[in-house]
Amino acid sequence: MNLSDIQELYFITAISNITSIMSDGIFSHNDSERVPQYALFGA
Repeated sequence: MNLSDIQELYFITAISNITSIMSDGIFSHNDSERVPQYALFGA
């Protein structure tokens, strides 16, 4: 797959994460270990 083949990308997150995403961006799996987390499936 080429990057140009991607037409849409979706990201599901809790509303409470929006401020952090706007200021810090979306982290890779490895980088996400440095920020507090909680599971969405239990919400």
